[in-house]
Amino acid sequence: MKKKLNMLIMSNGGKPELFEYSSEYIKEFLDENCIDEVLYIPYAQFDYDKNFEKVINYWNKFTDVKLVSILDFDGFEKDVIEKAKCFLVWGGNTFKLLNELYKKDLVDILKRRVERGICYMGVSAGSNIVCPTIQTSNDMALFHPKSYDSLNLVPFNLNVHYFEAGEDFIGETKDDRIGRFHLIENRHVLGLCERCLLKIKGDNMRVFGKSFCKVFYKNGEVEYFKNDEDVSKFL
Repeated sequence: MKKKLNMLIMSNGGKPELFEYSSEYIKEFLDENCIDEVLYIPYAQFDYDKNFEKVINYWNKFTDVKLVSILDFDGFEKDVIEKAKCFLVWGGNTFKLLNELYKKDLVDILKRRVERGICYMGVSAGSNIVCPTIQTSNDMALFHPKSYDSLNLVPFNLNVHYFEAGEDFIGETKDDRIGRFHLIENRHVLGLCERCLLKIKGDNMRVFGKSFCKVFYKNGEVEYFKNDEDVSKFL
């Protein structure tokens, strides 16, 4: 079955204020898809209550769309995922997020729903899991999911919070780490800078935001894309 993807993939939630760069894109995404309720999935976080309070406080500043936490449906997570029309999967620790999804047996149902066109918004860790694996995450492996294989909604890997190190940087750069990934894997890696997002609709994918996306090829070459540029060739 051909995937009918409809996604916003974001590097971060916005700093110093949540949604400070992404709110306009989220609002447009919700409006064009006639969404009136979003299912919030915070499994990457450690303090669920504190996180939800903070997120919903900023969320309500720019939209009237209802934000409902999956935590309110303990024991019925599959049912609520099956009925949801839009997901917002928040950031935190990617290994924790994937571990929780596997423990609750939610990986396959979430993947199937999004492949069929149900709206998906990912932030940081929530973006990492749309890839084939979470091998290019920046996070510490504090948890041990049964597999590093994730939702495999897109054919490339992401490195969110990407930045280019300056000449005075001492240590291993993100470019170095991505290069090591390419010693064992062939997939493109898209370095998604802060204040940068990908919008995917079917076979179309574009970069939006105030920064850039840097694509790493296995042969060591790189390519840069900025606001409103087409990157569909990587789907």
